[in-house]
Amino acid sequence: MFVMAIATTAFSQSKAVYVGKQSPKKAAQKTVYYLKPAGALFEATPKTGKMVGTSYLYVPGYSTTKFAPVAPKSTQLFWHQNIYDMNGNCTSFDRTGQTGKSFSIDHEGNFYLTSRFNGADALPTIVCGTDSFTLSEENPHWGPLDYDLPAVMYWYPRIKSGTLTGTETHIRPLQFTDDKVNGYFLGGMDNGYLFGSGTISGGQYTSRGVQQILEKPMAPLWVEDIFLTAISKSSTPLPKGIELTMLITNVETDAQGVKKPGSEILAELKCTADNLEANDPINDNNGKTYNKFAAVFYPEGKGFLIDKEFAVIVRGFDQAGVDMGLSGVGIPYYNKVLNPALCLITTKDGNKKTANIYADNNIALGVTFSAKFDYANGYVDEGSATSFNYGLVQMNNEGTMGQTTCTQGMVFPGAVAQLNGTWYDEKKQEQYTLSGVASWIKGYTIDEESYKDYGLTVVKFTCEALPSNVQGRKCDILIHGKGVVSNKPLTVVQGDITAGIDNINKPTLQKEYPMYNAAGQRVQKGYKGIVIQNGMKRVNK
Repeated sequence: MFVMAIATTAFSQSKAVYVGKQSPKKAAQKTVYYLKPAGALFEATPKTGKMVGTSYLYVPGYSTTKFAPVAPKSTQLFWHQNIYDMNGNCTSFDRTGQTGKSFSIDHEGNFYLTSRFNGADALPTIVCGTDSFTLSEENPHWGPLDYDLPAVMYWYPRIKSGTLTGTETHIRPLQFTDDKVNGYFLGGMDNGYLFGSGTISGGQYTSRGVQQILEKPMAPLWVEDIFLTAISKSSTPLPKGIELTMLITNVETDAQGVKKPGSEILAELKCTADNLEANDPINDNNGKTYNKFAAVFYPEGKGFLIDKEFAVIVRGFDQAGVDMGLSGVGIPYYNKVLNPALCLITTKDGNKKTANIYADNNIALGVTFSAKFDYANGYVDEGSATSFNYGLVQMNNEGTMGQTTCTQGMVFPGAVAQLNGTWYDEKKQEQYTLSGVASWIKGYTIDEESYKDYGLTVVKFTCEALPSNVQGRKCDILIHGKGVVSNKPLTVVQGDITAGIDNINKPTLQKEYPMYNAAGQRVQKGYKGIVIQNGMKRVNK
């Protein structure tokens, strides 16, 4: 695919319409910083357009995230975590040369942070002399800090997993860029749009679409829909009967080392006039008003998984009556993976080409995923010194009821699971399944209401009565979610626990784990094509 740069239309970023009431501070490159962690996303502005000011780096639960420093050789570096209180006071924890339960530093100076599930921790700060760097520090809602000190404790940049409360939705608006930093709505197309419908370079080219290459997520990313923040001069930006198409494909590299969309279609999504969700209008620097909305693209099924480097391709802007401009995000210097978005254009003589219409301005398409990194594990309370396992349940000898054996805190009437979702969807279909269930376990029921505010689900088992000639027995059970399998099992014990260890039913071997296709649907052994099993992807032929 031919790629060119139309340098004559490269627009001045200083004339863009920004996100929020304050103009984002253009990130001046520092000599010492760290890279945006590979495969991590940011929580973005939701479909409503109501922004949350905090920059959250979103990662899988209990995953370890690597922060790689960039600095001149022989530079002395220090790693800190800075936490703010209600008065705006900062407590700085120096992690340099230390190893804790949630952090470590390797011999190359990389900082590793293990995030709690359903928790948020301070993003690291790298310090060199009087200079320092924190990811997303140029977020205007974060600084300056002297105008609303009590809010500082809510706004400092953090790394986050899951939700912060048991009542929040598990599906989050996620981007590979922080849309609170260097976000743009207007650009250099003839109509003033950044990307979208219209012509370019005085009518020499017509825009028919846009494409963006994105990195492989840290873990399989479950996506329910994708939306693009857009503006329009029209009250009907997408006429009835017209639809835009979005393709999610694999990525291929050509002989010149250029990455481009591949031939494997991972998902196809559609957006119609009924899928436009209105936001508050915005004004440009001259006071001109634009309608603003979220253009939501839906797949055919419930959702799909992405677990590789991929491309997002949007087509259909050259259809009659379409009047829509898409937002973008300036690529910061600390993101070495993201490439600029490319416009799909048609020349006056009908040739179709791909062009970077903003030359070296490095602007990516603002693609937001209604998505999550799934999580499914027995609940283990990771204390500072001792861990408490609430995923272990002791059944009575009759097999009619059980309770957790952990003596710390509450006693539960079943094995406790932590999930980044609900066990049953609105149609009462299971979103999580179990494997490794022993034959002496008769069944289970799910209680996801009693402890919902704590973000906990209780699995209540029933089993056969303990035979008189068996002292004890034990079974480890795995939970399967959207592209994930638990590494902390639910454990059912009956009779003497010590004896049960010698009479254990271990989880099934990996080859017997349930298989799922790329859409997250469970498939049988004979299924041909791409399958995901135990979090690993392969092709069945």
